[in-house]
Amino acid sequence: MFYSLTWRKNISKTLKIKEVPRTAKFKNQHFLGTVTHNLFTKCIIVSKFCLKASTTLHDQVFEKLMSSPMRFFDVTPSGQILNRFSKDIDEADTLLPFFSDQFFKIGGFVVMSIVLIILAFPLFAIAMIPILALFILLFKFSKKGIQGGKRLDNVTKSPLFSHIATTIQGLETIQAYKMEREFQCRFWKLQDLNSVALFVFEMALRWAAVRCDVLSLLITFSTFFFTAVVPKDVLSTSMAALALTYAVAIGDLTQAMIRYGVQSEARFTSVKRIINYIEDLESEAPGIIEHRRPPTGWPEEGSIVFHEVNVRYREGLPLVLKNISFEVKPWEKIGIVGRTGSGKSSLALALFRIMELDGGSITIDGIDISTIGLEDLRSKLSIIPQDPVLFIGTVRYNLDPFNMYRDKDLWSALRKCHVKHTIKTLAGQLDAPIVENGENFSVGERQLICMARALLRQSKILVLDEATAAIDTETDSLVQETIKEVFSDCTMLTIAHRLNTITNYDRILVLDQGQVIEFDTPSALLVNESSVFSQMVAVQDSQKHAAVMT
Repeated sequence: MFYSLTWRKNISKTLKIKEVPRTAKFKNQHFLGTVTHNLFTKCIIVSKFCLKASTTLHDQVFEKLMSSPMRFFDVTPSGQILNRFSKDIDEADTLLPFFSDQFFKIGGFVVMSIVLIILAFPLFAIAMIPILALFILLFKFSKKGIQGGKRLDNVTKSPLFSHIATTIQGLETIQAYKMEREFQCRFWKLQDLNSVALFVFEMALRWAAVRCDVLSLLITFSTFFFTAVVPKDVLSTSMAALALTYAVAIGDLTQAMIRYGVQSEARFTSVKRIINYIEDLESEAPGIIEHRRPPTGWPEEGSIVFHEVNVRYREGLPLVLKNISFEVKPWEKIGIVGRTGSGKSSLALALFRIMELDGGSITIDGIDISTIGLEDLRSKLSIIPQDPVLFIGTVRYNLDPFNMYRDKDLWSALRKCHVKHTIKTLAGQLDAPIVENGENFSVGERQLICMARALLRQSKILVLDEATAAIDTETDSLVQETIKEVFSDCTMLTIAHRLNTITNYDRILVLDQGQVIEFDTPSALLVNESSVFSQMVAVQDSQKHAAVMT
């Protein structure tokens, strides 16, 4: 633009053309309109492109994470996941577009400035060849160190985030055991490690910037040299002044161009880490398999058959369930007991296909669950875990997140689960807010709300994973009463901690080291004093007696 103005000025002066004020006014208006239109168009295009790219990256990695099997979360620190969705996404969303935009904008200005200088001094093109080669070598050489420093920065952030997340989760336990100092020291150590990596990254940038300044001086010096040696009758004063102006400006701009270019390359490390998640993470089975969907109303009875089931947590680890075989009849209530590590929870995980089978099969009402989609399977099962889960929202949202039931049905489920009075006393009732993890309710109330949620779904199969292990005896009795009243017409698998709660069940399944060692009625097992279940009940009774005596 400035070159064209200078050229027009020289022509006008040579031809003695006078500029009409009105024409100059239109010229300025046209110039401002063109610049405004180009900037506006650029902003729209860049913003839309960046928004679409960042949204696509986030949605893809989030979808991939949500479909990952449980074994991924068992071996992946939470800090690494937080790092992907905080630091890496932020750099891909914000810093990468900014640095790339600045690189191309300044780079375009630098290129046009060099072209203008070459138009003024054609021999300058010869001097630019070695200077350009040095710039390319500097860029390639410094890029490795800068990218390495940035990679170290990202890697050292993951354990730092993990430590912060686990500290927040276990804050009460840390304070109870007076471990604050140890966790502070651990935090400082991780923070120092990350600071060292960040310092290396910044120093690599400074190293490249200093050498870029030296190379930029070569461009400025070359321009001054040609200005001094080129005769005045060959080069006009205005063109020489314009070339010198751009040569001086190139010094700072070239350093900025190289810095922004290397910064853009460094930020692509975050994009690469996100893409690695998208491409490398293993996914669970599809939610719905159209040609293998179960019949409407399945399961009608709730019979379950485990046939020679083998399960391991991950490839290469030992089996946690070994050749498990048993059959549950429709509407039967089965108590599952065993010592810690016997495979009780693994049995439930296998039923929900959270852990895929390593061998054997599980059938529900005659359908092999490995042949249907996960959504079709899990939507027909209900589970009440030991730690009841309530989400941030309202009571209504936690009972009916998909708005499938009427208020009448919600109140009916709450009444049957003996928690209606508690909800009635809340401001807003069904629309009363629930804080994170349901902390504004007691553990027992959360269990009863989870039971109401299971009751609404009218699942034919219900799994209770030590649902009463963490609540008091009174609430336990209320939960047991609720189970008898509202879940009498469904098949129930109860992983029990308090053995007296399952003595009225139809049968008891006893596990030990991943194998079935007993499977009979409670009365038959209790009569046999040599049975493992009978011994477990005797030990628990003696512990209760000792606790009462003390």
